[in-house]
Amino acid sequence: MVTRADIAGPLARLAPLLGRDCPSDTEVPFEDVAADDPDRSGVACLYALGVTVGTSATTYSPGDNLTRAQAATMLARIWQASGRECPADARIPFEDVADDSVHRDSIACLYALGVTVGTSATTNPTMPHQGRSRHTPEHTGGGQLVVAAMKVVDDSGNGGRPPRARRGRW
Repeated sequence: MVTRADIAGPLARLAPLLGRDCPSDTEVPFEDVAADDPDRSGVACLYALGVTVGTSATTYSPGDNLTRAQAATMLARIWQASGRECPADARIPFEDVADDSVHRDSIACLYALGVTVGTSATTNPTMPHQGRSRHTPEHTGGGQLVVAAMKVVDDSGNGGRPPRARRGRW
């Protein structure tokens, strides 16, 4: 499982690979990320770039587990923060992503970019599977997140990927 604190550093390091530097003087409104917290600079970067708004106006909830849907949203936002656009007509075939999900557009963006492909024609691994057992279905694994991030970098034309990265399911 990956926490909200765990994602901050890697996504902040991804930003420059996509051509977007992290501002160094960002004020962080989150009371639960201390000034001496090693994750503070990553959280500050994500906040400054609009990748995260926190779990409230004053909390980031760094110890909370990051859901796959939240990870998809953060990846799509870092893509957009780098000046790139998600395909306007992006659609997803996944039946397990509600039409009113706040993450639907982000998942559609990643699907259109080829970052996520689902585990079947109608199932998206970024959403929990109701009533079906699966290895931590509501959370993304660190390895899967790295592969997804590498796909985003590769799609930007600024980085490589391992030969098998496109074949993985996320």
